[in-house]
Amino acid sequence: MHAIGRLDAHEEDELVAHLAACSSCRAEAEALAGMESALKLADIDHLDSAAEPAIPMESARWEHLRLQRRRRVVRMTRTWAAAGIAAAAVVAIALGAAVLHHPASPNRTVALTGTSGVHASVVLTPKAWGTQATFDEAGQRSGQVLTVSMETTSGTWWVAGSYRTPDSNGRLQVTLSCAVPATQITRVWVSDAAGHSVLHGYVQ
Repeated sequence: MHAIGRLDAHEEDELVAHLAACSSCRAEAEALAGMESALKLADIDHLDSAAEPAIPMESARWEHLRLQRRRRVVRMTRTWAAAGIAAAAVVAIALGAAVLHHPASPNRTVALTGTSGVHASVVLTPKAWGTQATFDEAGQRSGQVLTVSMETTSGTWWVAGSYRTPDSNGRLQVTLSCAVPATQITRVWVSDAAGHSVLHGYVQ
């Protein structure tokens, strides 16, 4: 349609802009540039009715050009899709690096409730392998073997270990380890040898 001057102004502007950047389409346009003058010279009275008309041949050529353009669009779309995937991968790598270099979550201190006169707390420190739990308590009955368990967001319980209270009921500090990430711990439970709770607290 461009070759015979039948494009509207908007389409003509778009095509001219495309031809300026696309050498293959520009070559096709140049090859078709003489079509309008050739059509003016054609004498329809001398066309053989049994022969294949000239216009369908040019229509086939235009169909060929349309298919070529579609293939180019598909190639461009795939190229941009690949570029988008690559860009997404770069973003993912950057985010991964940010996570790896992001400082660890802050420690959380949990106040533990026990029998009258017992004061206790536990500091949960995030580690690469899980959580470090540091207990600080005073007033606990001496000579006990206490077991520390931690409940997770999934409702399961993990045993972090056991410790023995000192012979006197003075202050005690003990550090235990748990493989569960600190962000997944919802409750800390300390029980005696008989399984009775002596300390417990909810992680806020």
